[in-house]
Amino acid sequence: MSYDTLIFDFGNVLIDIDIPRTESQLKALSGNHWADVSKKWSDSQLFERYELGQLTEPQFIKELQAAYPADACPTDGALTDAWNAMLLLFPPHRLRMLTHLRKKYKIYLLSNTNFTHLTWAHRHISYKYDISDFDAAYFDKTYYSHLIGYRKPHNDIFDFVKEDAQLSLSTTLFFDDMPANIEGAKSAGWHAVLHNNEQDISETLRAHGIDLPDVL
Repeated sequence: MSYDTLIFDFGNVLIDIDIPRTESQLKALSGNHWADVSKKWSDSQLFERYELGQLTEPQFIKELQAAYPADACPTDGALTDAWNAMLLLFPPHRLRMLTHLRKKYKIYLLSNTNFTHLTWAHRHISYKYDISDFDAAYFDKTYYSHLIGYRKPHNDIFDFVKEDAQLSLSTTLFFDDMPANIEGAKSAGWHAVLHNNEQDISETLRAHGIDLPDVL
C-alpha cells in the first residue's frame, strides 16, 4: 500500500505522557476521599466535556475542586500542576522525523486534548526548542478535540477531519496508541495502525513501510 498522508495522535505517539502521574497527584490531594471524588468526576463526564471544549479552564478547575470535601479543597495551582503532571517531553528526534516526513507526505495531528494540556505542550516546545508556532512548522493542519468539538473514538471526528482536510482515505494512514481510537477510525473507513507506546513511533513507521533515516 502506498500512502501520501500520515496522521498522528499526540500523547504517547509524539509527546511522551504518563497518565498515572496525574491520577496519583489528584489522589494524593484527596486524602481519604479518592473514591468519592473520582466518582463525581466520572458521573459528570468532566474530562470528556473538557476535551470537547465545553468548559473553559477556570470552569474545569472549579468542577475539579467541587468534587473535593469543602475542608480539603486544593488550590487552583495545585490542581493545575496535578493535571499537567502526566506531560513529560517532546523528544527532539521526533521533530527531526516530522521535518523529514513533510518532504514526502502531508502530515496532520489529531488529538483528544484540552486547553490546559495544549498550552503546556506549546510552551514546553517553545521554551526547549525555540519554536514559536509548532502547529504550522510541523503539520499541514492540526485537529485538537477541544477546538473542533469532536472527540475520538467517535465517527464524527474522523468524518470531520476527512472532509476538512479533503483526505483520500485509500492513501491516508493514521497512528494512535489507543485501541478504541483505532477501531473508531477503522469503522469510519480509515487505514489505522495501533502504536505500541513502549516503542518509538519511528519504529512503528518503519514497520509499516515508511522510510526514515537511521539517525531518526
